[in-house]
Amino acid sequence: FYYKPRIDKNCIRQYAKGLIGTSACLKGEIPQALLHGRYDEAKRIAKEFLEIFSGDFYLEIQRHGLKADQVVNEGMIRLSKELGIPLIATNDIHYMEAGDAPAHEVLLCIQSGKTINDVTRPKYPGDTFYFRTSDEMKNLFKDVPSAIDNTLALAEKISFKMDFGQSQLPRYALPEGFASQDDYLRHLAYEGLKKKMPGYPAEIEMRLQYELDMISKMGFPGYFLIVQDFINSAKEIGVSVGPGRGSAAGSLVSYAIGITNVDPIRYQLLFERFLNPERISMPDIDIDFDDRNRGRVIEYVINKYGKDNVAQIITFGTMAARGVLRDVARALNIPLSEADRIAKMVPRKLGITLKQALDEVPEMKALEKSSDEKMGQLIRNALRLEGLVRQPGIHAAGVVITPDAIKKFVPVYKSAKDEIATQFDKDWVEKIGLLKMDFLGLTTLTIIDDTLRHVRKNYEIDLDMDAIPLDDKKVFDLFWNGETVGIFQFESQGMTEYMKQLKPTSIEDLIAMNALYRPGPMDFIKTFINRKHGREPIDCFHSNLEPILKNTYGVIVYQEQVMQVAQVLAGFSLGKADVVRRIMAKKKPEELDKVRPDWINGALANGYTKELAEKIFDILVPFSNYAFNKSHSAAYSVLAYQTAYLKAHYPAEFMAAVLSSEMANTDRISVLINACRDIGIDVLPPDVNESLAEFHVKDNSIRFGLGAVKNVGLGAIESILSARQKFGKFKTIFDLCEHADLRLVNKKVLESLVMSGACDSLQGHRAQLFEAIEKALSFGSNAQASANSDQVDIFGSASGEQKKQLLSIPLPEVPRWSHGEALAKEKELLGFYASGHPLDKYRAEIDTFSTVRIGEEIDLREGAEVRVGGMIADLRQIFDKKGNPMAFVKLEGFGGTIEVVVFASVMKDIAPLLKKENVVMIIGKISIRNDVPGILCDQLFPIEEAFERFTGKIYIHVQFHQLGNGLMDSVIQTLQKSHQINGQGTSPCDIQLCVDLPEKNAVANYKIKKFRIVPNHEFIYQLHKLLGRGHLKIAAR
Repeated sequence: FYYKPRIDKNCIRQYAKGLIGTSACLKGEIPQALLHGRYDEAKRIAKEFLEIFSGDFYLEIQRHGLKADQVVNEGMIRLSKELGIPLIATNDIHYMEAGDAPAHEVLLCIQSGKTINDVTRPKYPGDTFYFRTSDEMKNLFKDVPSAIDNTLALAEKISFKMDFGQSQLPRYALPEGFASQDDYLRHLAYEGLKKKMPGYPAEIEMRLQYELDMISKMGFPGYFLIVQDFINSAKEIGVSVGPGRGSAAGSLVSYAIGITNVDPIRYQLLFERFLNPERISMPDIDIDFDDRNRGRVIEYVINKYGKDNVAQIITFGTMAARGVLRDVARALNIPLSEADRIAKMVPRKLGITLKQALDEVPEMKALEKSSDEKMGQLIRNALRLEGLVRQPGIHAAGVVITPDAIKKFVPVYKSAKDEIATQFDKDWVEKIGLLKMDFLGLTTLTIIDDTLRHVRKNYEIDLDMDAIPLDDKKVFDLFWNGETVGIFQFESQGMTEYMKQLKPTSIEDLIAMNALYRPGPMDFIKTFINRKHGREPIDCFHSNLEPILKNTYGVIVYQEQVMQVAQVLAGFSLGKADVVRRIMAKKKPEELDKVRPDWINGALANGYTKELAEKIFDILVPFSNYAFNKSHSAAYSVLAYQTAYLKAHYPAEFMAAVLSSEMANTDRISVLINACRDIGIDVLPPDVNESLAEFHVKDNSIRFGLGAVKNVGLGAIESILSARQKFGKFKTIFDLCEHADLRLVNKKVLESLVMSGACDSLQGHRAQLFEAIEKALSFGSNAQASANSDQVDIFGSASGEQKKQLLSIPLPEVPRWSHGEALAKEKELLGFYASGHPLDKYRAEIDTFSTVRIGEEIDLREGAEVRVGGMIADLRQIFDKKGNPMAFVKLEGFGGTIEVVVFASVMKDIAPLLKKENVVMIIGKISIRNDVPGILCDQLFPIEEAFERFTGKIYIHVQFHQLGNGLMDSVIQTLQKSHQINGQGTSPCDIQLCVDLPEKNAVANYKIKKFRIVPNHEFIYQLHKLLGRGHLKIAAR
């Protein structure tokens, strides 16, 4: 707001009661008048302010060693004597410490976009504009002691107390017939429970009554009514709502009134983890809405409570480690490339500080002590500025609802987009008792919605996701087989591998793995898996703890388990158990020492031994630190199960929805299309005559959405679809241009459509269509102009023969684009190859022998050995410090690219193979730089050698009835031929014939010993051709 005044004197006069005014620094109105020799004007202004503030006005004197200070101070002292206005001694504070002055100069450069050597940059004279100590101020103004006394007196006048203990909930209008919010909440809870648990037993009613009593005692019925209102209203207007998020899923009341949709009784979830009567604080319920309709819920809340009573929440973007290095480097005029290099040295760890990076990265530490002064300045200033606020923003999910106009409770801020937000951040909003809700947009809910829409259209089935069975074998088969792409929370490569090992058989397994798969508890995943399959004994420590720990095979996974163990063993209430759990998680010795005696005494009183009590206490302390909230894990695992159910039963519809959700992410699209191919679903290229804006399903194939083609906007797509619906499918590019809105479907759009293959269904090949675009646009423009000027529509009223002639306008005679050229243009416009792939010829080698898939998430440790096949898409050769050549290779696979580093020691042996577009197989080790995995190459081979080098065993699968129909004769001939040609190789592989015997529901296995086969690409191709998809399996060595 500097130099942008927000108030005038009339405004000050209106709100002056209770305020104290001071004359400000050299830029103030009175100092400016004095500096310009206008004493009488200064005197008039001082009198005016004295009157506005009813005598509570002070004149400031400052000493920064400036001549201007001296002029102003003399005038202020004179005004004080003549008008009786007290003097106060102040300092113009722009930074905290004197040593911050250089960093402040840099900060001013960052703010103004100038560099430190720019003479026009803003600058403060000297280094005295900091927060001086009281001793420094007394010494500086020892000749005017009254100014110091007055400053203290002014400070003592100031008194403001903010009430942090009172909740400020908006008023919830009760329906007729209910005397209080508590009555209405109880009514809703009991009615809801009847619907969700018909004939519920007495213990369920006791749990509901207990929760309602606690909610009432803590003063939160209104909170629950407000939340259930907008959630249930959202459902009524067609917005998808998640089953729950966070600890709220542990509440039976929340379940009964529709806030959550996860049965807390079934999953043994605890109310006290959500609302603890022994640690009273405002409930915190975060809600997931489908990201397409989240805004509609906010609109509902604004309409319900009034636009003046609803606001979003400010966030303060701070100068984090990498960002501050780049900002300071820019101010110091350090080249961008150098700044980027240094910033990338900071490890990609959440919340890492610059100091931590200096401790962890020796190269950064060396910069701090570098002989290059600029490098030293960069690090020193960045350390000073790190963490300062850089700019305000709007919280992605937070919304505040107040009982009256929001400006009466909290200062407000208007963003550049005219959004109203609180000036307090989310933590302070909660501290002053305001109702803060997190309305989160979750893409997974949109995917589920879109899948259900596809299913409804294709099968005329209205699926109820709340009614699907939770023990569906096909769902668990997906996890067993690693077919997890698109499944919420479970599709990373690491999680997929663990799920294949775990072989889950219940939703409880999913909940546990969801909780375990995060830093810390990941160390216990192997134990969890081994115990499930009986490879390790299950230890629940005591028979009384088995009901708590048996579902996780004795592994403590959840925070709720820690609480339940404390309840059973030490006799704590669940409220106290939650308090103790939090103390354990902090691991502060002094706090642990306070609770340990209560724990042991409680255990002794319950008949347990001191040794057992101490053993379990010591076990729980580290577990508490990483144990996860089961309520959240259960809610999100239910959502994960729902996505897996849809993929298992309606794979094409589900994958079409997932693809539509990622239309802007070309790398992700490529991975998803490969995943579709893996499960036998064809993804057809975009087509102006078949595609919709989004991906859709037709005949169990997925048609590419026009919305995923670069440079083709929604307006252009809507115009094409509208013209197609009105006039039928387009026959030529001239037909398309005659009917589409050419203000939207312009040259750029048409070029993109042609290059992507979306016009392949029109007459002519791509090169012809591309060359005809300008002519087609001219034709279409003239045709539309004729129609608009009331002339005869040259298509609308023409005879069939005339129309046929008009639609046969010749296309330019130009050669076709080569296959490689066409694929390259597809990749440019779609982000992947649509009508083929340069690697298609070698798909068998790459899929069979690669231990990681390029483009998919790689969850391997540093140094893990991998084997991967792909095409050299780019190559950069440099020389190392010793002058030896090395290379950086961009290796492209079916799902993306990965960087491969080839050091000089390897380079000398493989240099001839390092050529662009060569297809190779690489053996190397994972190298993780800035959280991005790459590969350090140890060996590199032509892809053609893959089968010979890496085939361990070949399995030929046939049906029993195929043994006598000539198929096996052809297979034997192929084996015989390969045996004669290359059977003398050094590494022959085993061949096994697997015959399906349907009547016996068994498979007979026969080892074929007659032939020595060293397989190659041609041999495998011939077998695939003979046997068909799924009948040939190759096991790698």
